Amino acid sequence: RGNWRDTHIMITGEAVRELNRAFLTHWGQCTGKFMDWHNFAYAPPGEMDSIPVQIATSGPGRDFRAVANGYFHMIASARKRIWITTPYLVPGTSISTALAVAAKSGVDVRIIIPSKADHTLVFWASQFNTDQLLQSGVRVFSYQDGFIHAKTAVMDGEVVSVGTTNLDIRSLEVNYEVQAFIRSRKVAGEFEKAFLDDLEK
Repeated sequence: RGNWRDTHIMITGEAVRELNRAFLTHWGQCTGKFMDWHNFAYAPPGEMDSIPVQIATSGPGRDFRAVANGYFHMIASARKRIWITTPYLVPGTSISTALAVAAKSGVDVRIIIPSKADHTLVFWASQFNTDQLLQSGVRVFSYQDGFIHAKTAVMDGEVVSVGTTNLDIRSLEVNYEVQAFIRSRKVAGEFEKAFLDDLEK
C-alpha cells in the first residue's frame, strides 16, 4: 500500500495514570485477572501536566461509549472547523447526523480517508458513507500517498482527539479502544499543521 501514515503521541505526567488504569481494566475484563491499578499507576511529572488531557475508553456494551460521546461533543461544539482523519468512515447515525448538521451550519467539516483498502468490506462501507456526507456539505478527501491510518480530530484550533479509535461503529461500540482528548491551542496547532500537510497528498 505504499507509505504507512499514522499519528502517535507521547504522554507524560498525570494522564499516564489514566492510561495505566485503562490498560489494567481492559486486561482484567479480557483475562478475568483483575489487578489493583493503583500499584501500577506511577506517573512521573512531565510537561503535559500543564495541559488538560482526558483519557477516554470504550468497549462492548451500551454504557461504555465515552469515546463516541467525546467525538460527538467535539463535532457538536465546533463553531469554525472540525478536521478528522480516519482509516474507516462508518460512523453510525448519531455521528453522521452531527457531522451533517455541523456542515449545514457553516462549520468547515473535512475528513481525510485512505484511497486504498486494507479491509475491502469496510472500504466500500466508507465509500457509501462518503457519498451521504458529501451531500450534506462535508468535504471528504482521499489520501493518495500510501495508506493513512491516523485516528485524529482537531476542533477550532483548541481541542484534539488522538488514539486508537476509528470513526466506525465497530471501534465506537464494540472494540476496546482508548482515546486522548487534549485541550491546548499549541497541540491543536501542531495537529492542524499535520492535517494540512496530509491534505496536500
